[in-house]
Amino acid sequence: MFSLKSVGIALAAAFAVIAQPAAASTLTIGGGVATISCSPSCAGIFGGSVTSAPSLGVTGGTPGALSGSVADLYSFSPSNPASEAKALNVLAGTNFTTGVQTDTGGVSSLKFSTVSSWIALKLGAGTFFINNTAGPVTLFITYMKSAGNAGRGGGLSHITEFGGSVVPVPGAVWLMGAGLAGLGFARRRKKTA
Repeated sequence: MFSLKSVGIALAAAFAVIAQPAAASTLTIGGGVATISCSPSCAGIFGGSVTSAPSLGVTGGTPGALSGSVADLYSFSPSNPASEAKALNVLAGTNFTTGVQTDTGGVSSLKFSTVSSWIALKLGAGTFFINNTAGPVTLFITYMKSAGNAGRGGGLSHITEFGGSVVPVPGAVWLMGAGLAGLGFARRRKKTA
């Protein structure tokens, strides 16, 4: 039997579970060219290949796999939202035609938040792809400027986001709370009838 007290306890427990901070995951990019910390979590594409021609863009390649610890850099040209979408489609089996690109100006570190399901990050002479596995996610990217990275470009030049129909956590909390309250009121009404 449901009571308002049991509904209140269920709501408090639900809020406590949702409010718990999730552990961040850290990916090593291109064998150490950069690191990315994702909070709560994300996965990078590794393996596979992308082929391209300057006048044709991405022409093919082989699928990669997802990893929670590494992401590979892929070189192709031109580096624009349509070519990045084609590369992502080859590597991950998605079907994007383009994405939304934001210029970052060649920075060596960047922190941003997104709800996009896939993110392409142009770093030096390559691009790496991240799968947002947890809804709203905050990414912190650090490019390692060292002698070993000389000639690989000058930092993070742009971000391209793909997809993003994720229900934000606050919306999910209100929906769940309304559902539990409705169950409690329905049970109470049935009891008095």
